[in-house]
Amino acid sequence: MNEKGKGIQTIVMTAGWLVVWQLASIFLRSRIGLPGPIETIKSIIQLAGGPDFAGNVMRSFGRILSGFVLGSVVGIALSLAASRIVIIGEILAPLMQVLKTLPAATIVTVLLALGGGGSYAFLICFLTAMAALYAGAAEGMKAVDPLLTEMADVFRIPQTSRMRYVTMPGVYPVLAKIAGDAMSLCWKCGVAAEVVAAAVGSVGAGLAGAAANHAPDEVFAYTAAVTILSLVCEKLVVLVLKIVGRTNRWMEG
Repeated sequence: MNEKGKGIQTIVMTAGWLVVWQLASIFLRSRIGLPGPIETIKSIIQLAGGPDFAGNVMRSFGRILSGFVLGSVVGIALSLAASRIVIIGEILAPLMQVLKTLPAATIVTVLLALGGGGSYAFLICFLTAMAALYAGAAEGMKAVDPLLTEMADVFRIPQTSRMRYVTMPGVYPVLAKIAGDAMSLCWKCGVAAEVVAAAVGSVGAGLAGAAANHAPDEVFAYTAAVTILSLVCEKLVVLVLKIVGRTNRWMEG
């Protein structure tokens, strides 16, 4: 199926699920107060016209994006260093294993106990992205041709040239695939951290407040906004990395 066909299929399937959602809200609203897509859209419009919604979204966006970017850079740098220096990999292995397996709620609870201030979302996104991209770079290093690495060692190719022509062609495609998923995961963990920590001036605080006020329409409106922002950020990250990769011939297709 070509790209146009996939796009049409996505639109049709999305529309179908929206219809199911609307029908479910009609039958269940009197029982559990389930709002439908129409009510959710109305609530988004109302919230967007208020003084807090846009500010909450932008503050959360800034924390999550900055945590993702910094965590990705640090994770990739540490992974590449660990591939060259064995002791670094041995030191970092337990930490990365803990970050990989530890639930986000547990990390947030630890940050709360330590008094993380308003930086919960940033920190959880930093740790999430660092662990994901560290593992991604390590996986990508396995795809690097060992003969090319050996040749680079024999001819003493400078590190910048080695990185560009030997390491990145193997590592970059793996990172490009993982980065989008990591961005989406950062949104989930970041907003969850804001909810748990009741971070003032954030999407998480808006969600917690809407739930406390028993306003399901607002809860679904904030949830829809987070879903849309997460999807857009994920697609933008993938698109940017594809463009960079093709420009530098690090990716094919």
